[in-house]
Amino acid sequence: MVEYEEIQSSKFNAGILGTQRVNEILVLLNQCKMNPLAWNLEQSDWNYNLILRCIENLYGEVEGFLNDKETQKAIDINLKIKELMEEYPIKDNIKKPNLYNQKSYEILMKAFGYYERIIKRYGTKYKLLVSFERKAGRI
Repeated sequence: MVEYEEIQSSKFNAGILGTQRVNEILVLLNQCKMNPLAWNLEQSDWNYNLILRCIENLYGEVEGFLNDKETQKAIDINLKIKELMEEYPIKDNIKKPNLYNQKSYEILMKAFGYYERIIKRYGTKYKLLVSFERKAGRI
């Protein structure tokens, strides 16, 4: 029979590992957002593609806590972004990788920002992410 202390220790370790995964996702997300149009040598992809994958990974961390409405909203946003990426490619000329479509870039960055805010809000709601939002009257 598994002892109570072993179960508590296991839950504690899982919590730490979850926190570490979220931290690693957020670090990569923030690095990619510094220059979304850059090619990421370590990940072998454009940073704007990695931004989406990071947000999807964050969603994966909070998904089990979401109610049906929240889950459907996140799925709908993700699907819409993928449609937008097909309809508005940022880089559609492989032979000239320094060229990009400004309109597509702006549309997708706004969509990524919205998706990120929604997922972070869910993470904060379920105490999986720390909220750093400023409250009125506080420093």
